[in-house]
Amino acid sequence: MIQIARDLSAHLRRFRIVRSATLIIAILIGAAFGIRACVTALLVDCYEDTADLPSPDLRHIAHRVVRICKGPLAFNVNIIQFIELSTVGTGFNLRVFESYEDDGSIRWNAGNELAIEVGAVSTIRRSLHEADGVRITYHVPRKLLDLKAAEDSERQTEELHQTGRLTDRDYETGKEIDRWLRRWREDFIRWASENAIIDEPKF
Repeated sequence: MIQIARDLSAHLRRFRIVRSATLIIAILIGAAFGIRACVTALLVDCYEDTADLPSPDLRHIAHRVVRICKGPLAFNVNIIQFIELSTVGTGFNLRVFESYEDDGSIRWNAGNELAIEVGAVSTIRRSLHEADGVRITYHVPRKLLDLKAAEDSERQTEELHQTGRLTDRDYETGKEIDRWLRRWREDFIRWASENAIIDEPKF
């Protein structure tokens, strides 16, 4: 329990630091250059991890790109994963999937089907199901479709406050974090339920 309290307290301190630092930086830099320039200034070191996978008939190529940008401070990290589909010899190129997480993979199935494996809870920004005659399917493991992590965090916050290990102020901050975590996971579960094939565990 002591370790849980330490972890949550550290989490709360980081949350307040991030919130304060973000506000100050947005005011100082955003006033001169605008919000877009502020983001560009923060994310100064970017690199990409790319992988290309041709379709079995060699007519299409799936491109998986993970772009990671790091800023001058430890919390300035931005990760975007996107998958694009191109048609050989035509110039056709379309982004079919985009998420804020780098845990995923792609494969071609029979029948000109591109399968995208989503391996972690994430904010999904785009998920097309067809492009240039290619069927696109999404696969999510069932273990990602529960709220246990959110419920555990909420229970720990309540326990720490009831036993006096969290001040009222930190308790309110903790509940704010818990609400965000729950909404984030619920949004992912909703997307997966409506768009993905749920893969059962393999024993």
